Amino acid sequence: MKSAIFPAMIAAMRGAWRNKKDEVCVPVNELSVKVLRKFRDRGLIIGFSFEYWSGMTKLPRARIFLKYDKMGLPMIREMRVFRKGRSHLFTLKRQKLTDLFLRNSMNYLLTTPQGIFYSDEIIFNNYNTGGILLLRVRF
Repeated sequence: MKSAIFPAMIAAMRGAWRNKKDEVCVPVNELSVKVLRKFRDRGLIIGFSFEYWSGMTKLPRARIFLKYDKMGLPMIREMRVFRKGRSHLFTLKRQKLTDLFLRNSMNYLLTTPQGIFYSDEIIFNNYNTGGILLLRVRF
């Protein structure tokens, strides 16, 4: 499931946006890379690249190029990681996900057996799947 790398990556991105940085370099794992690809595909970050150097630790590092709108605000307004634990580690079915999405106007990132999806992808593409909440995102 998730390790401490994923929440640390999200925290580093929030800190970089708060300080108006153009990029941030963080250790990544497989889950982090999948989430970065979703962010890039949605246009929430410019992109990312991997950095390798001699004497490198076990985990690769990614340089994330952050994106801002015309007003200088970050593309992602709010992110909240759902940590491991009884209260946040639960499965959502499509109907409950639709209710959450419409009520909160937030988008959720879920891990499903078919991959990682945004909640609006599951709802509007009529996928018949549920998933475990990873992240709440407000654009």
